[in-house]
Amino acid sequence: MTSRKIVIRLVGFYGDKHVRELEIHDEVKVKDIVGRVLDNVDEVMVICGSKQLYLDDIVPYDCRELDIYPLASGGM
Repeated sequence: MTSRKIVIRLVGFYGDKHVRELEIHDEVKVKDIVGRVLDNVDEVMVICGSKQLYLDDIVPYDCRELDIYPLASGGM
C-alpha cells in the first residue's frame, strides 16, 4: 500500500478555518479521514475540487485537498 499527503481544510460554524496535513493510504474512505479530524459531528459536507464526496466514497487518488464543512454538532 502506498501513502500520500493530503491537505484538510476544516471550515467551522463561524467561518473559522483550520488547515491540517495528513498522511493517508490509497483506498482510504472519506469517513476514515473525517473520523481522524473531527469529533462529535453528526453531519458533514466534503468537497474535493468541485466534487462532493460521500462518507463511503474512497478518496480519489488525484484529490490533494479536502474541504470539510460540519453541518450539525453531535447530540448528547
